[in-house]
Amino acid sequence: MEKRARTLAALLTAFALLAVAGAPGVSWADGREGGRGARAAVEFKDVTEYPWAMSAIQALASRGVLQGTAPGLFSPAGLTTRAEMATVLGRLMGWQPTPAELQLVAGFRDAGRIPGWARAWVAVAARNRVLLGFPGGSFGPEARITWAQLAVIAARVFNYPPVPADQVQQLLAQLPYGMETPVWAAEAVAQNVQQGNFDGILAYLYQPDRPVTRAELALFLQAAVQHQAPAPTPPGPQATTVTGTVTAVTSSELGLRLPDGTGVTLPLAGSVTVSVYGQPGSLQDVTVGAQVKVTLDASAHVTSIEVLTAPLPAPVQTATGFAVGWDATTVTLTIYSPSASGTGLQSYTLLPGASLKLNGGTLGQAEAASLLGESVTLGLDAQGRVVAVSGTTPAAPVTVVAGSLVGTATGGTTVLFRNGTFTSVDLGPHPLAFRAGQMVDPATIQAGTAVVVDEKALADGSALVIVQR
Repeated sequence: MEKRARTLAALLTAFALLAVAGAPGVSWADGREGGRGARAAVEFKDVTEYPWAMSAIQALASRGVLQGTAPGLFSPAGLTTRAEMATVLGRLMGWQPTPAELQLVAGFRDAGRIPGWARAWVAVAARNRVLLGFPGGSFGPEARITWAQLAVIAARVFNYPPVPADQVQQLLAQLPYGMETPVWAAEAVAQNVQQGNFDGILAYLYQPDRPVTRAELALFLQAAVQHQAPAPTPPGPQATTVTGTVTAVTSSELGLRLPDGTGVTLPLAGSVTVSVYGQPGSLQDVTVGAQVKVTLDASAHVTSIEVLTAPLPAPVQTATGFAVGWDATTVTLTIYSPSASGTGLQSYTLLPGASLKLNGGTLGQAEAASLLGESVTLGLDAQGRVVAVSGTTPAAPVTVVAGSLVGTATGGTTVLFRNGTFTSVDLGPHPLAFRAGQMVDPATIQAGTAVVVDEKALADGSALVIVQR
């Protein structure tokens, strides 16, 4: 790193001497020197030691693309953050954020850390798929832009043509540190080399993982503008997602309160897909107070709504039985009802936030397994999903017998060997058997297996058979 720094310092000094003789101005897309909306020259007191970048800094500042950090100061050695990059891109490209885009910035998990002066530009840069967020939904406004990232951004914003795969390495080799470029940025860097954006001093400034200074950004943008196609065309806007709490819903509009407290009203597209907890739903399932993830098209119309959580509806039907299975992965409770058809088993999905009670005490969802072996009443919504569970411990059984199974466990009377004697137990018509917390077919329990039999534990007089080992 020290060798790189010394080499770079020497090169900057050499280019500074050349820059004294003059440097070309920026030629913007409309053909006018200084560009669209050129303003009076801007003077910064702290750029005199950066003659190799002065022309670019002054040209971009005069156009309003770059601004100082304080009156008369540019801070050329300052590092470029992602929030600053979004702002510079918006001004450079002349993007005009729409009201919907201003609201969409709240979709980032760290929206509260995005400075007010950058929020609009962050939103439009993300909508144009030029400066995206990180995995997990954050934007990282304070993160520094590296040279590899800057090359990727430039390739996106100027919509550079692709480079044939067999030419990428050849183009990277033209830069002193080009072969150190990470795979994800290789083609973008090659595209910039092909465009001429890394000619001259910029070839030596490029080090893929090094943060870009404000002076370097100015010089690079000057080169990119000079080498751009006649009219830069940013990628078209893509679908965007935003989360919030439903405040109103009609057949044509959706009201949301965004995570930062902002209230928005979004128009619905002609066809809207709705899912509720991962299952297909309808607009009627989207209720006030629900937490939703909304997908918006390029015109900020809602095309899909995913209900993440919602106020629990009132139960409209019930199911009763004996809790025999709990799957924490699918959040389903299986009950056995002797009066039901077939095997008498039925599985029900719990809604998020469903009320769970056992003998009057409240359980958390992580404690749902405590309901196993208990008599339960389920409150269900119109789709048969569990809104509430009330469990009670059955009355004390006639006997609880432990021993080794001699007969079979399929029903009726069987025999256990315990304490040196044979004991007859009544399993009833439909015994339930469990091994390691999972229900098993009683017929698979072999003679000699250690079991505990809970006689008449079930409503129809059947027994529970618990395999001990």
